[in-house]
Amino acid sequence: MNGTPGTRNVASWDSLLGMQQLAYVDPENAWASFQGMMALVEDGPDATEPSDAEYGTRGELGGESLPSRKAQTAWVLYSVTGDREKLASIYDDLALHVNWERYNMRWVLGENNHFDERDSEFVASLAYDLTFAAKIADELGRVADVARYESVIAEISESYSDWFFPSAADGTGRTWDTVQKVYLDASRAEVPFGNDTEGEPFRNENGQWVRAGFSFYTSTAFVMDELDEESMVAVMDRFLDDYDENAQLAGLGDFAVKAPDLQLIAYGLLDMAPIEGSDEAQLRDRATVLINTIIRDMVRSGWFAEVYYASGDPGDAVGARGVRPSLFGISNYIDFVLMANGVRTDEGDPTFVRLEGATGGVSGLTHLGEPLDVDIDGDTIAFAGAAAAEGCDAISTAPGQTVTWAKDCPDPGHPGDPGGPGDSGGSGDSGVVTDPSADGSSGSGAGSLATTGADGSAVVPLLLVFVLVAVAGCVLVGRGRRGAGHSSTSARS
Repeated sequence: MNGTPGTRNVASWDSLLGMQQLAYVDPENAWASFQGMMALVEDGPDATEPSDAEYGTRGELGGESLPSRKAQTAWVLYSVTGDREKLASIYDDLALHVNWERYNMRWVLGENNHFDERDSEFVASLAYDLTFAAKIADELGRVADVARYESVIAEISESYSDWFFPSAADGTGRTWDTVQKVYLDASRAEVPFGNDTEGEPFRNENGQWVRAGFSFYTSTAFVMDELDEESMVAVMDRFLDDYDENAQLAGLGDFAVKAPDLQLIAYGLLDMAPIEGSDEAQLRDRATVLINTIIRDMVRSGWFAEVYYASGDPGDAVGARGVRPSLFGISNYIDFVLMANGVRTDEGDPTFVRLEGATGGVSGLTHLGEPLDVDIDGDTIAFAGAAAAEGCDAISTAPGQTVTWAKDCPDPGHPGDPGGPGDSGGSGDSGVVTDPSADGSSGSGAGSLATTGADGSAVVPLLLVFVLVAVAGCVLVGRGRRGAGHSSTSARS
């Protein structure tokens, strides 16, 4: 295994996701784990400065280099606990590390360290992570750093459009909408070794080697708010080449899918502005299908695994491989179950979503150290607990709409308005299938997937969810949802 020194059996990718969720039930150890990881960031007297010209070690984190989610983790831990002192304690190391990531947007492990390689998954994840670095810098009064992070986001967003959209065709004559990897040094006689599943390498119009890779990697660019629309349309076109609401894993799992990528795709679909060929309703619907399909198919696999792959029709069990049990699968399941019950923990700041047909809620959340309960009631998301004093009692939402306390709480001058531009989309009672081995059809219209919700709703106690997931069983109750849903269904890891 290739995790950070001292924790080599756990990758620094999945462990970060675990820390974010552990914060709700064991904040002390969540912070201690993250502080321990950040203490390993290289800043010794022999460290060399990273740059565009050469590889540098200052800011490097030992072990396997994976897509950046460190700043997001720090912000989530702070938002849950309100511990500003701990946030400040890790900032300098975090700043060094995201600066190192800026010059190393690729997989680095041992001899697999090709300085001119750029991987779209790493670029998208860094752009996403730097939005949280900017929030942290702002909270700590590091004004110059806020501007620097925003500048880097703009820079790598522009570079993304230059790197990953070749106009030249591959060896079969196909011109790809977008690709996963590019090697910037056009003088290379051959491309570095790569997995055959990434497709045969070919040269783009600039003479640079590229690999097409997979859409579940390239689609993580949905979270790049500053990517130009032409590029985003191309990313969506490749996603839609594979996306299929009637298939296992929403059509994305011919090779494999993995938690961090699925998360970024879902977040991006929920948050992105409409683009040519994809209106707001379509984007939200695709997110809903993806979230509920992954919940369903993970349960049917029988494993909390590192990766999942399609292995039949929607009613069949999907395949699972890699590390098992894995925090990747567990964390992905927790994240999507919470979203299916109205709560988005990815932003750190209080953020909520009512997916099409969703009811239920989550109790036992924490924001800035204060308790928070969330409940979906018709087209309204309601809040209770001491933390709600910072926000409001309820926000009205449209199906698939993400809302926040900061932007969507009703005007105090109009207390009769439950808030937001929501509509009466309703929760719906149709299409309920309680057997996860069902044939994949539902009564909610052509093209929809089976739902596994119960005919009723319940608030999901957060602590219970996390504990039961950790010991490989969970009973989750909610109403039928677009794409798959869940209810009274246990999964073993």
